[in-house]
Amino acid sequence: MADPPPAGPAMQDAAERGRLLHGLFERLPALPPEHRRAAGEAWLAGNPLGEGLVDRALSIVDHPDFADMFGADALAEAPIAAVVGGQVIAGTVDRLAVIFPDRRIEAALLYTAGPRLIAVPAEALAALKPGLAATEQSLPSRA
Repeated sequence: MADPPPAGPAMQDAAERGRLLHGLFERLPALPPEHRRAAGEAWLAGNPLGEGLVDRALSIVDHPDFADMFGADALAEAPIAAVVGGQVIAGTVDRLAVIFPDRRIEAALLYTAGPRLIAVPAEALAALKPGLAATEQSLPSRA
């Protein structure tokens, strides 16, 4: 397999815009809607890569299709840990809508350019489970 092409300035700018948009998703939903725009613009002030990002973030945060993800009960950057098949798995979830034991877990990716929420089927998650032991965030169980 060939190595990926080196990240040039355009790729670096795209990655930085993604990081900034992620930061807006982390910060803006906790604020009253009438304060979100000003807070987002203040946070991005002076950053030329931030142009248009507040509008994009607000169009997603305020969209009814994503209300659960960005609602008052959702958590941003939620730390999680679980024992799965004898492995302790720890990490951070960008957005967590419900925290209850004994609930089915549903995963999805938010494609912000759409915007479109893409559900990750349970079968796809289950197929990845055997490889968890080899990942960096997996720790052997001490039980």
